[in-house]
Amino acid sequence: MKLADFLFYTNRLPRDTLVAIDGLKPNTLTLYLRSKRVPNATMMAKIEKYTYGLVTRTDFLDPTPPKCVTIVDMPDGRERHVYPWTVNEKALRLAAELEANRDPHERPAEHPLQHAFAILGCRVVDTGREGIFLLDCGITDARGIVRAANLELRMRGLPLIHYPGVLTRWRS
Repeated sequence: MKLADFLFYTNRLPRDTLVAIDGLKPNTLTLYLRSKRVPNATMMAKIEKYTYGLVTRTDFLDPTPPKCVTIVDMPDGRERHVYPWTVNEKALRLAAELEANRDPHERPAEHPLQHAFAILGCRVVDTGREGIFLLDCGITDARGIVRAANLELRMRGLPLIHYPGVLTRWRS
């Protein structure tokens, strides 16, 4: 589990972490949350203790963004990661404007998950438990469903489904 996800799922803020972990500086915490820096052994031991062992060194080495992050495709083609505790009104307003100005042909009228279910057909099953699905006989979450649907759409040359936490720009 990423450190940012731990903070999100336990309803903590980065400032709570700064108080709880002795010797942690704000800039360093930001780099840890964004997976731009890997903690040294001493700091890693403090982080593991703070997170009850849920966040380990391998989580910092994983290049994928945290699940709690909303990825916004900027007009200039860059990606912006907006964290749940972001109070930057400009970033939140920009995300809302980009979604509102999106081409209507690019976005289906129904909810993104309904669109993904329609594309995947019998490959996906709702388990009845909130947020847990079966995709090709494997357990996944909503992001996994949308990722699989986006793979299908990409192969067909169709517009991708935009969903929080799912990259919609593909790297060659």
